[in-house]
Amino acid sequence: MSSLRTLLPLALVACAQAPEVVDAPVYQQAMAPLLVDNERIAQQFLELAGQLKSGKATAETVATRLEEDIQPAATDLAKAAEAIELTSPVLQMLHADLAGAWRARASNYRQMGICWESEDLPCMEESFRANLEVQHAEDIALLRLSLVLREHGYILGPYELVPQTPSAP
Repeated sequence: MSSLRTLLPLALVACAQAPEVVDAPVYQQAMAPLLVDNERIAQQFLELAGQLKSGKATAETVATRLEEDIQPAATDLAKAAEAIELTSPVLQMLHADLAGAWRARASNYRQMGICWESEDLPCMEESFRANLEVQHAEDIALLRLSLVLREHGYILGPYELVPQTPSAP
């Protein structure tokens, strides 16, 4: 009976917490591997761009890498992000923006592959422009998520959410 008396106040405190506070550790666990995947996909894309710029990649190579490696990984990332369930309406909205940016990027990588396969220069230019817009949307979503999480003691880092420790005065 005494353990019930101890647990009841703890349960009441947990129920009184803001949904963002309850969701933050869950979000941390769910997002950590996705942020690592996101970084890996970005690195693959940058490496491909570097190969293209240096003349080491042909249009066919670019199309193949986009269609077989980069776009499927980006699609998987977007699907994994969309599967995260949150109780906080604020985090739901902000996370939906991030998942939407990742979904748009996967779609854009698909379009890039088509452009490179057909060697359609105007299409390539448009897909690069769209990629910059998607990157901007992703940056904004990550910033907004970081600001909300920081209010509750978490930071959205490049690989995981890290509990903040107060600095000494």
